[in-house]
Amino acid sequence: MKILYSGGLQIRSYDALERLLNVNTFLEGELAFHNLYREVRASDFPIAQDCFGDQFLIRDNLVVKLNAETGDIAEFGCTWDQFLAWVDEDPIERLDIPSDLELKVGQLLFAYPPFCTAEGNNASIKAIDGFELISFHADFAKQINCE
Repeated sequence: MKILYSGGLQIRSYDALERLLNVNTFLEGELAFHNLYREVRASDFPIAQDCFGDQFLIRDNLVVKLNAETGDIAEFGCTWDQFLAWVDEDPIERLDIPSDLELKVGQLLFAYPPFCTAEGNNASIKAIDGFELISFHADFAKQINCE
């Protein structure tokens, strides 16, 4: 596991002690992203997340991004190494990281109202438990997509 850019990018591993950063937490069971979001495939590999809880997955050896609020998938069309190099060129801009970000392990940023809403431009942002945010986003995405 690696925490980069003060928590702006959190990379998972199989041996991470922090459950939020352990790949296995999101591969199987109730927190598996393919069980939480209909657009995520069981074969998608949950490699990382950004500070707002959007998920980066490896699909067919290429990076895709799960917008956690809406459940939409965006394809980057690049490998993981290419993605990391691209982010590293300008992480603040490319990951939309707040300039004063300092997350503790296990935390993500909660934006309310969600960014995808009309009121999202004036969202209040605070650090909360990462599992709370992932659960909130999954429920919110199901509601707005009428799942």
